[in-house]
Amino acid sequence: AQGRIVRRDIRTAGGEGGTPFFEQIRAALIEEGELLTSENTTHADLLNMQQLLFQNGDVISLKQALNIFLMLRSWPMLESQDVLEQIVRAGVQKGSWCVFKMGEGQGARPDEFYHQQNEVPMSVSLLHGGYSLVTVQGAKQRRWTEPERPTVDVRRYLLDYMEENQEARMSEVSSALIEQDENITPQDVQEAARELIRDSRLMSYRGDSEHDDKPDMVYGNRAIMYAPDADDVLVLPKVAEEKGWIDEDRGLDISGAEAVERLQGLVHRLGSMYTRGATTTIQALGLDEIILPDGGMLTVRLEDVTPESMKALGELFEVLGNVLRFAELRNADIRIADADDNCPLVQELKKEEGREARTLANRKSIYRTFTKGAFARWLLRRRGSCALRSTKESRFRW
Repeated sequence: AQGRIVRRDIRTAGGEGGTPFFEQIRAALIEEGELLTSENTTHADLLNMQQLLFQNGDVISLKQALNIFLMLRSWPMLESQDVLEQIVRAGVQKGSWCVFKMGEGQGARPDEFYHQQNEVPMSVSLLHGGYSLVTVQGAKQRRWTEPERPTVDVRRYLLDYMEENQEARMSEVSSALIEQDENITPQDVQEAARELIRDSRLMSYRGDSEHDDKPDMVYGNRAIMYAPDADDVLVLPKVAEEKGWIDEDRGLDISGAEAVERLQGLVHRLGSMYTRGATTTIQALGLDEIILPDGGMLTVRLEDVTPESMKALGELFEVLGNVLRFAELRNADIRIADADDNCPLVQELKKEEGREARTLANRKSIYRTFTKGAFARWLLRRRGSCALRSTKESRFRW
């Protein structure tokens, strides 16, 4: 089907009615590939349909496909809408594509998935139920063709094992976790270890675990391109610190009134900072007592939040920022295990630290310079006030 206008001679015998005439038109359209019928389910037909449906990607909704058939002249016509459903069912049966339907939560796997080994039931109405098509290769890449494994918190298993053993070779950890839960694979353990090392909740080094020399530790931003090998050794940060394997404390831990002051005007910009390239994993972030103006208290607490999650939570931070314009934040804390000075968030937090230091120095300078009477006269000159009374000389405390 090319959507071009072509000329064909249609001839009927004398005295024949209109039915044979229309049948010849139908036959000509089918011959030119301009009309699809329920018989267009051969291997060649399905291959041509594949090229049409997936020319712009490996997924297309059946609603979108139907609209294109009805609107685009370059696509062939459907003899009826039911023909599309018949062709789709034949394509699933012969392994040309797969049919799926995502749930309302838009999870990683579809609620319904039909393929060559699991054909579409006749009770399913494909054109009216929110169904879509995906190529067989696309389904494999998304691992939809694999049996769904139960969700396992491999990171938690790994941390529990390390808390008990303190230091262990990667191969030993992997064997222990796989023995603990048959749904865990070596790739799962490697990925969990990589994430925990990147988040500075674990550290790693290569070499013999029984040595006196200081190993080259890998953790935090040093581990962005790192993937642990079977012979690498995992170690808890507290153990590495006790052994003197860490040169300096790269962490950032702010709490109480200091955290309130720094985070109050920063919360609404957290998401945009990560959009602009912040790379820090937040070990803990708490806005523990937000007193709402019309009554009530709001508490927000995040733990082990990756840069990708921080970016996704940008809208939440904007809303919290607007709330804090009218509410009172009484307690807060933020903890970062590996504070990279090149990260915009760390730079902003340390900038606030510098502002606090300068403010404190200014206050101390004023305290040393002014007596109460002198400070009152200074305020008169600076602010234009006219009602300050000076009492006897005494120290003025800010």
